[in-house]
Amino acid sequence: MCSYLAAQYIGSGLMSLLFGLSPIVSGLLAQRILGESKFSAVRVSALAIALIGLTIVCWDKLSLGGQAATGIGLILTAMVIFSTSGVMIKSITINIHPLATTLGALYFCIPLFFIAWLVFDGELNVAQWSQQSVMAIVYLGIFGSLINYIAYFFILQKLSPTTVALIALITPIFAITLGAQLNHELISQQMTIGGSLVLLGLGLYQLDSVTNQSRWINLRRLLTYGKNR
Repeated sequence: MCSYLAAQYIGSGLMSLLFGLSPIVSGLLAQRILGESKFSAVRVSALAIALIGLTIVCWDKLSLGGQAATGIGLILTAMVIFSTSGVMIKSITINIHPLATTLGALYFCIPLFFIAWLVFDGELNVAQWSQQSVMAIVYLGIFGSLINYIAYFFILQKLSPTTVALIALITPIFAITLGAQLNHELISQQMTIGGSLVLLGLGLYQLDSVTNQSRWINLRRLLTYGKNR
């Protein structure tokens, strides 16, 4: 809901870019909740680079005035909630079908969305509906909610929440490009520089994660080989 509210104030490209920080936030939360190891020097550097890029992007938008601060605050709130939910799911040792998890989430969220609609709007202005908006809602309902969350909960059972959240590393590139082409969103020089730093930080974060996983796999193979010998 925070994401949809933020869409009133900032562009889709900026929303996706800010949401891209979810892998790093997931890693920080995993240390507290799942007891994962602390960040290495590479990950701390990646976090610093990403935060510098985030500052450049947000400063560019905030300097324009208006309600950009509200949109940035809402999307960062959505990103933290998303990261927390992924880590919390991994803290529960239960194996259920991803479809059951998706339906359970929808059963819980739909009434809350209905209440939120009554509080914030409560009207059906059918005359203002456009073909593009209707198609967008249908797409979000089928692909953005049903198929997306089934796939999300499935891979969340197989991979760590930090790795799953790395989809946000790919999404901003597509979102910024599509936003510029379809919504005619402007891509400023500051957003290009800041966005590049954010993606660089996320790339370093992922590189360190892959390197550590490879070392762990090689160590486990070595120990297994020594035991068999």
